[in-house]
Amino acid sequence: MMLQFFEVLDLCAYTYEKELVIGLIAGTDVEITSIAEGRIEFIMHKSVPASQAYTGAINTIKLKSLLSGESVIQFKVIDIQ
Repeated sequence: MMLQFFEVLDLCAYTYEKELVIGLIAGTDVEITSIAEGRIEFIMHKSVPASQAYTGAINTIKLKSLLSGESVIQFKVIDIQ
């Protein structure tokens, strides 16, 4: 699977399997909801009490650069509750 400047090698590196399609990742709280040119969207299905904050990793995505030199990855966290 290709994004604009990267090849996606694994959408959830926490598992042994190489996930490359949308859907719930078995054995995790992660669901890949959308993959489009230049964009990967996923949801973490873990509730966090309102008085607390989640700390730790949510997901690890493996990418391979298609360009030499420096590349920039931007991300945004959205609370959808």
